[in-house]
Amino acid sequence: MKITRLLIKNFKSFKSERIDFRGLMAFIGENNAGKSNVLKALDLFFKDTKKLDEEYFNNSAEHIVIQVWFNNLNDDAKETFKKYLLDDNETVVLRKEYSFHDEDMTFSGVILGDKLDAKDKKDAVEILDKTEIEPFTSTEKTYYWKSKPFGWSAIATGYLPDFLYVPAVKDAKEEVKVADKSRFGQIINAMLGSVLQNVDLVRINEEFTKLLMGENSNQDGRIAQLKEFETMLSEKLSAQMRGTTIKLDITPPTLKDVFQSGTKILVDDGVSTAVENKGHGLQRSVIFVIFRAYADLLKKEQGEKAKALIFGIEEPELYLHPQMQRSMFSILKEVAQTDQVVFTTHSSFFVDMANYQSIGIVVKKDIETGTKIIQHQEDIFPQSEEKKQFRLLTEFDPERSELFFGKKVVLVEGDTEKVVLPIIATKINPKYVFYDYGITVVECASKEMMPFFVKVLNAFRIPYTAIYDSDNANSEESKRIEAEVASSGGMGRTEIIEPDFEKMCAGDGVAIPTGGSKPFKAFKCFKELEAEKIPKRLREIIEKIFTEA
Repeated sequence: MKITRLLIKNFKSFKSERIDFRGLMAFIGENNAGKSNVLKALDLFFKDTKKLDEEYFNNSAEHIVIQVWFNNLNDDAKETFKKYLLDDNETVVLRKEYSFHDEDMTFSGVILGDKLDAKDKKDAVEILDKTEIEPFTSTEKTYYWKSKPFGWSAIATGYLPDFLYVPAVKDAKEEVKVADKSRFGQIINAMLGSVLQNVDLVRINEEFTKLLMGENSNQDGRIAQLKEFETMLSEKLSAQMRGTTIKLDITPPTLKDVFQSGTKILVDDGVSTAVENKGHGLQRSVIFVIFRAYADLLKKEQGEKAKALIFGIEEPELYLHPQMQRSMFSILKEVAQTDQVVFTTHSSFFVDMANYQSIGIVVKKDIETGTKIIQHQEDIFPQSEEKKQFRLLTEFDPERSELFFGKKVVLVEGDTEKVVLPIIATKINPKYVFYDYGITVVECASKEMMPFFVKVLNAFRIPYTAIYDSDNANSEESKRIEAEVASSGGMGRTEIIEPDFEKMCAGDGVAIPTGGSKPFKAFKCFKELEAEKIPKRLREIIEKIFTEA
Protein backbone atom coordinates (compact mmCIF):
# COMPACT_ATOMS: atom_id res chain seq x y z
CA MET A 1 0.00 0.00 0.00
CA LYS A 2 1.67 3.18 -1.21
CA ILE A 3 0.91 6.87 -1.50
CA THR A 4 0.26 8.00 -5.07
CA ARG A 5 -1.04 11.49 -4.36
CA LEU A 6 -1.21 13.94 -1.47
CA LEU A 7 -3.38 17.04 -1.05
CA ILE A 8 -2.34 19.57 1.60
CA LYS A 9 -4.57 22.54 2.45
CA ASN A 10 -3.98 25.29 4.98
CA PHE A 11 -1.17 23.40 6.74
CA LYS A 12 1.77 25.53 7.88
CA SER A 13 3.30 27.13 4.73
CA PHE A 14 0.82 25.42 2.38
CA LYS A 15 -2.28 27.15 1.05
CA SER A 16 -3.42 24.33 -1.22
CA GLU A 17 -1.22 21.94 -3.16
CA ARG A 18 -1.61 18.52 -4.74
CA ILE A 19 1.52 16.36 -5.01
CA ASP A 20 2.06 13.16 -7.00
CA PHE A 21 4.19 10.43 -5.45
CA ARG A 22 6.41 7.61 -6.66
CA GLY A 23 8.05 4.76 -4.76
CA LEU A 24 11.10 6.96 -4.16
CA MET A 25 10.30 10.65 -3.73
CA ALA A 26 12.82 13.48 -3.28
CA PHE A 27 11.78 17.01 -2.32
CA ILE A 28 14.37 19.69 -2.92
CA GLY A 29 14.32 23.46 -2.55
CA GLU A 30 15.73 26.41 -0.67
CA ASN A 31 15.71 26.75 3.10
CA ASN A 32 12.30 27.77 4.48
CA ALA A 33 10.50 26.81 1.26
CA GLY A 34 8.39 24.21 3.08
CA LYS A 35 10.05 20.87 2.25
CA SER A 36 9.80 19.53 5.79
CA ASN A 37 6.12 20.44 5.92
CA VAL A 38 5.39 17.70 3.39
CA LEU A 39 6.80 15.09 5.78
CA LYS A 40 5.13 16.74 8.78
CA ALA A 41 1.76 16.64 7.02
CA LEU A 42 2.22 12.91 6.36
CA ASP A 43 3.34 12.31 9.93
CA LEU A 44 0.19 14.07 11.16
CA PHE A 45 -2.01 12.01 8.84
CA PHE A 46 -0.67 8.72 10.21
CA LYS A 47 -0.83 9.82 13.85
CA ASP A 48 -3.93 9.74 16.02
CA THR A 49 -3.75 13.45 16.81
CA LYS A 50 -7.12 14.93 17.73
CA LYS A 51 -6.43 18.66 18.09
CA LEU A 52 -3.84 21.06 16.69
CA ASP A 53 -2.36 24.30 18.00
CA GLU A 54 -2.74 27.48 15.97
CA GLU A 55 0.85 27.29 14.68
CA TYR A 56 -0.15 24.40 12.38
CA PHE A 57 -2.75 26.49 10.54
CA ASN A 58 -1.81 28.73 7.65
CA ASN A 59 -5.10 30.51 8.39
CA SER A 60 -6.76 29.59 11.69
CA ALA A 61 -10.17 30.56 10.30
CA GLU A 62 -10.02 27.70 7.76
CA HIS A 63 -9.74 23.91 8.01
CA ILE A 64 -6.55 21.95 7.57
CA VAL A 65 -7.05 19.17 5.03
CA ILE A 66 -4.59 16.32 4.54
CA GLN A 67 -5.89 13.95 1.88
CA VAL A 68 -4.04 10.86 0.67
CA TRP A 69 -4.56 8.63 -2.37
CA PHE A 70 -3.37 5.05 -1.75
CA ASN A 71 -2.90 2.25 -4.26
CA ASN A 72 -0.77 -0.89 -4.67
CA LEU A 73 -2.96 -2.61 -2.08
CA ASN A 74 -2.33 -6.28 -1.36
CA ASP A 75 -5.23 -8.75 -1.39
CA ASP A 76 -5.90 -8.36 2.35
CA ALA A 77 -5.99 -4.58 2.08
CA LYS A 78 -8.31 -4.78 -0.93
CA GLU A 79 -10.66 -6.95 1.08
CA THR A 80 -10.53 -4.52 3.99
CA PHE A 81 -11.09 -1.46 1.82
CA LYS A 82 -13.35 -3.05 -0.81
CA LYS A 83 -16.21 -0.74 0.07
CA TYR A 84 -13.97 2.26 -0.55
CA LEU A 85 -12.14 1.19 -3.69
CA LEU A 86 -12.63 3.69 -6.52
CA ASP A 87 -13.35 3.02 -10.18
CA ASP A 88 -9.96 1.49 -10.94
CA ASN A 89 -10.53 -1.05 -8.13
CA GLU A 90 -7.03 -0.19 -6.92
CA THR A 91 -7.27 3.20 -5.22
CA VAL A 92 -8.54 4.42 -1.85
CA VAL A 93 -8.81 8.14 -0.94
CA LEU A 94 -8.80 9.12 2.75
CA ARG A 95 -8.68 12.53 4.39
CA LYS A 96 -8.25 14.16 7.78
CA GLU A 97 -9.58 17.61 8.60
CA TYR A 98 -8.76 19.86 11.53
CA SER A 99 -10.53 22.99 12.72
CA PHE A 100 -8.86 25.32 15.19
CA HIS A 101 -12.02 26.86 16.61
CA ASP A 102 -14.63 24.10 16.40
CA GLU A 103 -14.70 20.32 16.44
CA ASP A 104 -11.79 17.90 16.77
CA MET A 105 -10.23 16.05 13.85
CA THR A 106 -12.57 14.34 11.40
CA PHE A 107 -11.55 11.32 9.35
CA SER A 108 -13.34 10.23 6.18
CA GLY A 109 -13.00 8.15 3.04
CA VAL A 110 -14.41 8.36 -0.48
CA ILE A 111 -17.18 5.87 -1.23
CA LEU A 112 -19.11 5.26 -4.44
CA GLY A 113 -22.80 6.12 -4.25
CA ASP A 114 -23.89 2.63 -5.30
CA LYS A 115 -21.91 1.14 -2.38
CA LEU A 116 -23.60 3.41 0.15
CA ASP A 117 -26.21 1.68 2.30
CA ALA A 118 -28.94 3.31 4.42
CA LYS A 119 -26.83 3.23 7.56
CA ASP A 120 -23.90 4.96 5.83
CA LYS A 121 -26.03 7.83 4.53
CA LYS A 122 -26.38 9.31 8.02
CA ASP A 123 -22.84 10.66 8.02
CA ALA A 124 -22.06 10.75 4.26
CA VAL A 125 -21.68 13.99 2.28
CA GLU A 126 -21.92 14.05 -1.51
CA ILE A 127 -18.81 15.26 -3.33
CA LEU A 128 -20.02 17.96 -5.71
CA ASP A 129 -16.58 18.95 -6.97
CA LYS A 130 -15.11 15.73 -8.37
CA THR A 131 -11.78 17.39 -9.08
CA GLU A 132 -11.15 16.88 -5.35
CA ILE A 133 -10.67 13.16 -5.93
CA GLU A 134 -9.37 12.92 -9.51
CA PRO A 135 -8.27 11.04 -11.53
CA PHE A 136 -10.14 7.87 -10.56
CA THR A 137 -13.67 9.15 -11.05
CA SER A 138 -16.51 9.00 -13.55
CA THR A 139 -18.88 11.79 -14.58
CA GLU A 140 -21.77 9.29 -14.54
CA LYS A 141 -21.23 8.23 -10.92
CA THR A 142 -21.87 9.81 -7.53
CA TYR A 143 -19.26 9.89 -4.77
CA TYR A 144 -19.48 10.67 -1.06
CA TRP A 145 -17.22 11.47 1.84
CA LYS A 146 -18.03 8.83 4.46
CA SER A 147 -17.08 9.90 7.98
CA LYS A 148 -15.17 7.46 10.21
CA PRO A 149 -15.06 4.64 7.67
CA PHE A 150 -13.51 2.24 10.19
CA GLY A 151 -12.69 4.34 13.23
CA TRP A 152 -9.33 6.13 13.22
CA SER A 153 -7.66 4.04 15.92
CA ALA A 154 -8.34 0.78 14.11
CA ILE A 155 -7.00 2.14 10.82
CA ALA A 156 -3.91 3.64 12.41
CA THR A 157 -2.94 0.37 14.05
CA GLY A 158 -4.17 -2.17 11.57
CA TYR A 159 -4.90 -1.03 8.04
CA LEU A 160 -2.80 1.93 6.98
CA PRO A 161 0.97 1.87 6.37
CA ASP A 162 3.35 2.52 9.24
CA PHE A 163 5.03 5.92 8.72
CA LEU A 164 8.62 5.80 9.99
CA TYR A 165 9.63 9.44 10.37
CA VAL A 166 13.22 10.61 10.92
CA PRO A 167 13.26 14.42 11.35
CA ALA A 168 16.41 16.44 10.69
CA VAL A 169 17.13 16.75 14.41
CA LYS A 170 16.39 13.52 16.28
CA ASP A 171 18.12 12.19 19.36
CA ALA A 172 18.81 8.48 19.11
CA LYS A 173 18.24 8.11 22.87
CA GLU A 174 14.46 7.76 22.52
CA GLU A 175 14.54 5.48 19.50
CA VAL A 176 16.99 2.96 21.03
CA LYS A 177 15.05 2.56 24.27
CA VAL A 178 13.59 -0.89 24.80
CA ALA A 179 10.08 0.50 25.20
CA ASP A 180 6.88 -0.88 23.71
CA LYS A 181 6.43 2.18 21.48
CA SER A 182 10.00 2.46 20.21
CA ARG A 183 10.99 0.55 17.06
CA PHE A 184 13.96 -1.06 18.81
CA GLY A 185 11.68 -2.07 21.68
CA GLN A 186 9.28 -3.69 19.22
CA ILE A 187 12.16 -5.62 17.65
CA ILE A 188 13.38 -6.81 21.06
CA ASN A 189 9.87 -7.78 22.14
CA ALA A 190 9.38 -9.76 18.93
CA MET A 191 12.70 -11.49 19.45
CA LEU A 192 11.70 -12.43 23.03
CA GLY A 193 8.98 -14.72 21.70
CA SER A 194 11.62 -17.28 20.75
CA VAL A 195 14.25 -16.34 23.37
CA LEU A 196 11.87 -16.98 26.28
CA GLN A 197 11.44 -20.58 25.13
CA ASN A 198 15.13 -21.34 25.73
CA VAL A 199 15.28 -24.26 28.19
CA ASP A 200 18.41 -23.08 30.01
CA LEU A 201 17.05 -19.57 30.51
CA VAL A 202 13.74 -20.91 31.82
CA ARG A 203 15.56 -23.21 34.29
CA ILE A 204 17.85 -20.44 35.55
CA ASN A 205 14.90 -18.11 35.95
CA GLU A 206 13.01 -20.71 38.02
CA GLU A 207 16.01 -21.26 40.31
CA PHE A 208 16.50 -17.52 40.73
CA THR A 209 12.82 -17.18 41.67
CA LYS A 210 13.14 -19.89 44.33
CA LEU A 211 16.13 -18.14 45.88
CA LEU A 212 14.15 -14.90 46.21
CA MET A 213 10.68 -16.27 47.04
CA GLY A 214 11.18 -19.83 48.29
CA GLU A 215 9.53 -23.02 47.14
CA ASN A 216 6.27 -22.81 49.12
CA SER A 217 4.04 -20.54 51.21
CA ASN A 218 6.53 -20.75 54.09
CA GLN A 219 9.15 -19.46 51.71
CA ASP A 220 11.44 -22.39 52.38
CA GLY A 221 14.47 -22.39 50.18
CA ARG A 222 15.09 -18.65 50.18
CA ILE A 223 18.69 -17.55 50.55
CA ALA A 224 19.84 -17.28 54.17
CA GLN A 225 20.82 -13.60 53.92
CA LEU A 226 17.21 -12.61 53.20
CA LYS A 227 15.88 -14.61 56.15
CA GLU A 228 18.53 -13.13 58.48
CA PHE A 229 17.74 -9.60 57.31
CA GLU A 230 13.99 -10.16 57.89
CA THR A 231 14.67 -11.52 61.39
CA MET A 232 16.87 -8.54 62.26
CA LEU A 233 14.26 -6.05 61.07
CA SER A 234 11.45 -7.87 62.91
CA GLU A 235 13.40 -7.99 66.18
CA LYS A 236 14.12 -4.29 66.10
CA LEU A 237 10.48 -3.42 65.23
CA SER A 238 9.09 -5.85 67.83
CA ALA A 239 11.18 -4.16 70.52
CA GLN A 240 9.16 -1.00 69.86
CA MET A 241 5.82 -2.55 68.87
CA ARG A 242 5.40 -5.94 70.57
CA GLY A 243 4.15 -8.76 68.34
CA THR A 244 4.82 -6.87 65.07
CA THR A 245 7.05 -8.48 62.44
CA ILE A 246 8.38 -7.60 58.97
CA LYS A 247 8.33 -9.80 55.90
CA LEU A 248 10.18 -9.01 52.66
CA ASP A 249 7.93 -9.63 49.64
CA ILE A 250 10.19 -9.67 46.59
CA THR A 251 8.80 -10.02 43.10
CA PRO A 252 11.56 -11.39 40.90
CA PRO A 253 11.84 -9.87 37.41
CA THR A 254 10.60 -11.89 34.48
CA LEU A 255 12.95 -12.67 31.62
CA LYS A 256 11.12 -10.03 29.60
CA ASP A 257 11.81 -7.47 32.33
CA VAL A 258 15.48 -8.39 32.29
CA PHE A 259 15.75 -7.85 28.54
CA GLN A 260 13.75 -4.63 28.54
CA SER A 261 15.57 -2.99 31.44
CA GLY A 262 19.02 -4.31 30.67
CA THR A 263 19.30 -4.04 26.88
CA LYS A 264 21.00 -1.08 25.24
CA ILE A 265 22.86 -0.47 22.00
CA LEU A 266 26.64 -0.17 22.20
CA VAL A 267 28.51 0.90 19.09
CA ASP A 268 32.17 0.07 18.68
CA ASP A 269 33.88 2.46 16.28
CA GLY A 270 37.22 2.01 18.03
CA VAL A 271 35.69 2.90 21.38
CA SER A 272 32.65 0.93 22.57
CA THR A 273 30.06 3.31 24.06
CA ALA A 274 26.28 3.80 24.03
CA VAL A 275 24.99 5.04 20.68
CA GLU A 276 23.62 8.25 22.24
CA ASN A 277 27.22 9.21 23.05
CA LYS A 278 28.30 8.93 19.40
CA GLY A 279 28.22 11.63 16.74
CA HIS A 280 24.95 12.73 15.12
CA GLY A 281 25.82 11.09 11.80
CA LEU A 282 26.29 7.68 13.42
CA GLN A 283 23.15 8.17 15.55
CA ARG A 284 21.02 8.86 12.46
CA SER A 285 22.52 5.84 10.70
CA VAL A 286 21.64 3.62 13.67
CA ILE A 287 18.07 4.96 13.72
CA PHE A 288 17.69 4.14 10.04
CA VAL A 289 19.19 0.66 10.57
CA ILE A 290 16.66 0.04 13.36
CA PHE A 291 13.81 1.07 11.04
CA ARG A 292 15.07 -1.26 8.31
CA ALA A 293 15.39 -4.11 10.81
CA TYR A 294 11.84 -3.41 11.94
CA ALA A 295 10.67 -3.61 8.31
CA ASP A 296 12.49 -6.91 7.79
CA LEU A 297 11.04 -8.30 11.01
CA LEU A 298 7.48 -7.50 9.93
CA LYS A 299 7.99 -9.18 6.56
CA LYS A 300 9.53 -12.24 8.19
CA GLU A 301 6.72 -12.60 10.73
CA GLN A 302 3.74 -11.63 8.58
CA GLY A 303 4.83 -12.43 5.02
CA GLU A 304 2.43 -11.07 2.41
CA LYS A 305 0.17 -9.77 5.17
CA ALA A 306 2.94 -7.57 6.56
CA LYS A 307 2.00 -3.96 7.17
CA ALA A 308 3.09 -1.53 4.46
CA LEU A 309 5.88 0.84 5.49
CA ILE A 310 6.69 4.37 4.40
CA PHE A 311 10.02 5.92 5.36
CA GLY A 312 9.96 9.72 5.78
CA ILE A 313 13.47 11.16 6.17
CA GLU A 314 14.53 14.78 6.48
CA GLU A 315 17.92 15.54 4.94
CA PRO A 316 19.49 12.05 4.96
CA GLU A 317 22.78 13.70 4.01
CA LEU A 318 23.12 15.36 7.44
CA TYR A 319 26.46 14.66 9.14
CA LEU A 320 27.56 12.33 6.32
CA HIS A 321 30.66 12.93 4.22
CA PRO A 322 30.24 12.73 0.40
CA GLN A 323 31.11 9.05 -0.03
CA MET A 324 28.66 8.07 2.73
CA GLN A 325 26.01 10.28 1.11
CA ARG A 326 26.34 8.32 -2.11
CA SER A 327 26.14 5.08 -0.15
CA MET A 328 23.05 6.24 1.76
CA PHE A 329 21.27 7.19 -1.47
CA SER A 330 21.97 3.72 -2.85
CA ILE A 331 20.43 2.26 0.30
CA LEU A 332 17.33 4.45 -0.04
CA LYS A 333 16.88 3.32 -3.65
CA GLU A 334 17.23 -0.29 -2.55
CA VAL A 335 14.65 0.16 0.23
CA ALA A 336 12.27 1.83 -2.24
CA GLN A 337 12.10 -1.40 -4.22
CA THR A 338 9.76 -2.75 -1.53
CA ASP A 339 8.85 0.12 0.82
CA GLN A 340 8.05 3.69 -0.12
CA VAL A 341 10.73 6.28 0.69
CA VAL A 342 10.01 10.03 0.92
CA PHE A 343 12.80 12.44 1.80
CA THR A 344 13.93 16.07 1.65
CA THR A 345 17.45 17.03 0.66
CA HIS A 346 19.87 19.84 -0.12
CA SER A 347 22.39 17.47 -1.69
CA SER A 348 22.72 16.74 -5.39
CA PHE A 349 24.10 13.30 -4.38
CA PHE A 350 20.53 12.35 -3.45
CA VAL A 351 18.96 13.35 -6.76
CA ASP A 352 18.83 11.10 -9.80
CA MET A 353 18.14 13.45 -12.71
CA ALA A 354 17.14 10.60 -14.99
CA ASN A 355 14.46 9.62 -12.46
CA TYR A 356 12.88 13.09 -12.78
CA GLN A 357 9.35 11.84 -12.03
CA SER A 358 10.46 11.24 -8.44
CA ILE A 359 11.62 14.84 -7.95
CA GLY A 360 9.54 17.63 -6.45
CA ILE A 361 11.01 21.13 -6.46
CA VAL A 362 9.63 23.04 -3.47
CA VAL A 363 9.29 26.81 -3.91
CA LYS A 364 7.77 29.62 -1.89
CA LYS A 365 7.81 32.94 -3.73
CA ASP A 366 5.86 34.79 -1.06
CA ILE A 367 3.64 34.22 1.98
CA GLU A 368 0.48 35.00 0.01
CA THR A 369 1.15 32.23 -2.53
CA GLY A 370 2.53 29.77 0.00
CA THR A 371 4.51 26.62 -0.75
CA LYS A 372 4.21 25.14 -4.23
CA ILE A 373 5.64 21.90 -5.66
CA ILE A 374 6.95 21.76 -9.22
CA GLN A 375 6.79 18.27 -10.72
CA HIS A 376 6.65 16.60 -14.10
CA GLN A 377 5.03 13.16 -14.24
CA GLU A 378 4.82 12.65 -18.01
CA ASP A 379 7.65 11.20 -20.09
CA ILE A 380 10.07 13.92 -21.17
CA PHE A 381 11.82 11.40 -23.40
CA PRO A 382 9.14 9.17 -24.94
CA GLN A 383 11.68 7.48 -27.21
CA SER A 384 13.54 4.71 -25.43
CA GLU A 385 16.85 5.58 -27.10
CA GLU A 386 16.64 9.20 -25.89
CA LYS A 387 15.82 8.01 -22.38
CA LYS A 388 18.80 5.66 -22.39
CA GLN A 389 21.12 8.38 -23.68
CA PHE A 390 20.01 10.86 -21.02
CA ARG A 391 20.49 8.31 -18.25
CA LEU A 392 24.04 7.68 -19.44
CA LEU A 393 24.70 11.42 -19.41
CA THR A 394 23.55 11.79 -15.81
CA GLU A 395 25.25 8.61 -14.58
CA PHE A 396 28.53 9.71 -16.14
CA ASP A 397 28.46 12.98 -14.19
CA PRO A 398 25.99 13.01 -11.24
CA GLU A 399 27.02 16.63 -10.56
CA ARG A 400 24.70 17.61 -13.41
CA SER A 401 21.80 16.90 -11.04
CA GLU A 402 22.64 20.25 -9.42
CA LEU A 403 20.51 21.62 -12.26
CA PHE A 404 17.41 21.13 -10.06
CA PHE A 405 18.82 23.25 -7.25
CA GLY A 406 19.37 26.43 -9.23
CA LYS A 407 17.13 29.49 -9.33
CA LYS A 408 18.54 29.89 -12.81
CA VAL A 409 20.65 27.54 -14.94
CA VAL A 410 23.35 28.28 -17.48
CA LEU A 411 23.88 25.47 -19.98
CA VAL A 412 27.27 25.27 -21.67
CA GLU A 413 28.82 22.77 -24.07
CA GLY A 414 31.91 21.79 -22.09
CA ASP A 415 34.15 22.24 -19.07
CA THR A 416 36.02 25.21 -20.55
CA GLU A 417 32.98 27.48 -20.46
CA LYS A 418 31.92 26.04 -17.10
CA VAL A 419 35.15 27.08 -15.34
CA VAL A 420 35.63 30.36 -17.20
CA LEU A 421 32.21 32.03 -16.92
CA PRO A 422 32.21 32.43 -13.08
CA ILE A 423 35.70 33.99 -13.22
CA ILE A 424 34.67 36.43 -15.94
CA ALA A 425 31.52 37.39 -14.04
CA THR A 426 33.33 38.51 -10.86
CA LYS A 427 35.92 40.39 -12.92
CA ILE A 428 33.14 42.33 -14.68
CA ASN A 429 31.35 43.06 -11.40
CA PRO A 430 32.46 41.80 -7.95
CA LYS A 431 28.78 41.34 -7.08
CA TYR A 432 28.28 38.90 -9.95
CA VAL A 433 28.89 35.75 -7.94
CA PHE A 434 27.02 32.82 -9.48
CA TYR A 435 26.15 30.99 -6.25
CA ASP A 436 25.07 34.24 -4.54
CA TYR A 437 22.41 34.57 -7.24
CA GLY A 438 21.50 30.88 -7.10
CA ILE A 439 22.85 30.35 -10.62
CA THR A 440 24.02 26.85 -11.55
CA VAL A 441 26.32 26.19 -14.52
CA VAL A 442 25.75 22.78 -16.12
CA GLU A 443 28.14 21.31 -18.63
CA CYS A 444 26.19 19.26 -21.20
CA ALA A 445 29.09 17.22 -22.64
CA SER A 446 28.47 18.62 -26.13
CA LYS A 447 26.20 20.80 -28.23
CA GLU A 448 24.47 17.65 -29.43
CA MET A 449 23.45 16.75 -25.87
CA MET A 450 22.21 20.20 -24.85
CA PRO A 451 18.58 19.63 -26.00
CA PHE A 452 18.23 16.86 -23.40
CA PHE A 453 18.88 19.32 -20.58
CA VAL A 454 16.72 22.01 -22.21
CA LYS A 455 13.78 19.57 -22.21
CA VAL A 456 14.18 18.89 -18.49
CA LEU A 457 14.42 22.60 -17.65
CA ASN A 458 11.32 23.31 -19.73
CA ALA A 459 9.40 20.55 -17.95
CA PHE A 460 10.29 21.89 -14.48
CA ARG A 461 9.89 25.54 -15.48
CA ILE A 462 13.39 26.52 -14.37
CA PRO A 463 14.73 29.69 -16.06
CA TYR A 464 17.86 29.12 -18.10
CA THR A 465 20.31 30.44 -20.68
CA ALA A 466 21.74 28.02 -23.25
CA ILE A 467 25.18 29.11 -24.51
CA TYR A 468 26.65 27.30 -27.50
CA ASP A 469 28.94 27.78 -30.49
CA SER A 470 27.36 28.62 -33.82
CA ASP A 471 29.70 26.33 -35.78
CA ASN A 472 27.22 25.85 -38.56
CA ALA A 473 24.10 27.84 -37.63
CA ASN A 474 22.03 25.59 -39.87
CA SER A 475 23.28 22.39 -38.25
CA GLU A 476 20.79 19.89 -36.92
CA GLU A 477 22.12 20.44 -33.38
CA SER A 478 21.49 24.20 -33.56
CA LYS A 479 17.99 23.70 -34.96
CA ARG A 480 17.12 21.23 -32.21
CA ILE A 481 18.29 23.60 -29.47
CA GLU A 482 16.38 26.53 -30.96
CA ALA A 483 13.22 24.45 -31.33
CA GLU A 484 13.34 23.25 -27.70
CA VAL A 485 14.07 26.73 -26.32
CA ALA A 486 11.26 28.20 -28.42
CA SER A 487 8.83 25.82 -26.67
CA SER A 488 9.86 26.99 -23.18
CA GLY A 489 7.21 29.68 -22.94
CA GLY A 490 9.82 32.32 -22.21
CA MET A 491 11.63 30.36 -19.47
CA GLY A 492 14.71 29.88 -21.65
CA ARG A 493 16.81 31.82 -24.09
CA THR A 494 19.93 31.24 -26.17
CA GLU A 495 23.28 32.99 -26.49
CA ILE A 496 25.26 31.96 -29.57
CA ILE A 497 29.03 32.40 -29.75
CA GLU A 498 30.46 33.05 -33.23
CA PRO A 499 32.01 30.84 -34.54
CA ASP A 500 33.18 29.10 -31.33
CA PHE A 501 34.50 29.99 -27.87
CA GLU A 502 38.25 29.82 -28.62
CA LYS A 503 38.10 31.69 -31.95
CA MET A 504 35.82 34.38 -30.54
CA CYS A 505 38.28 34.96 -27.67
CA ALA A 506 41.27 35.00 -30.05
CA GLY A 507 39.51 37.53 -32.28
CA ASP A 508 39.24 39.84 -29.26
CA GLY A 509 42.91 39.45 -28.39
CA VAL A 510 42.64 36.67 -25.77
CA ALA A 511 44.52 33.60 -26.98
CA ILE A 512 43.88 30.48 -24.90
CA PRO A 513 47.02 28.30 -24.99
CA THR A 514 46.61 24.96 -26.71
CA GLY A 515 47.81 21.56 -25.61
CA GLY A 516 47.30 19.77 -22.31
CA SER A 517 44.12 20.39 -20.36
CA LYS A 518 42.07 22.96 -22.27
CA PRO A 519 39.79 23.82 -19.32
CA PHE A 520 42.77 24.41 -17.02
CA LYS A 521 44.61 26.50 -19.65
CA ALA A 522 41.47 28.62 -20.11
CA PHE A 523 41.01 28.92 -16.34
CA LYS A 524 44.60 30.14 -15.88
CA CYS A 525 44.32 32.51 -18.84
CA PHE A 526 41.16 34.27 -17.58
CA LYS A 527 42.26 34.18 -13.95
CA GLU A 528 45.25 36.33 -14.87
CA LEU A 529 43.39 38.47 -17.45
CA GLU A 530 42.69 42.11 -16.67
CA ALA A 531 38.97 42.95 -16.53
CA GLU A 532 39.09 45.46 -19.39
CA LYS A 533 40.49 42.81 -21.73
CA ILE A 534 37.54 40.45 -21.37
CA PRO A 535 36.01 39.86 -24.83
CA LYS A 536 32.98 42.07 -25.53
CA ARG A 537 30.68 39.14 -26.41
CA LEU A 538 31.38 37.43 -23.08
CA ARG A 539 30.61 40.71 -21.28
CA GLU A 540 27.26 40.89 -23.05
CA ILE A 541 26.37 37.34 -22.12
CA ILE A 542 27.30 37.78 -18.45
CA GLU A 543 25.34 41.03 -18.13
CA LYS A 544 22.25 39.37 -19.58
CA ILE A 545 22.55 36.38 -17.23
CA PHE A 546 22.61 38.65 -14.17
CA THR A 547 20.21 41.39 -15.22
CA GLU A 548 17.56 39.77 -17.40
CA ALA A 549 14.78 37.69 -15.89
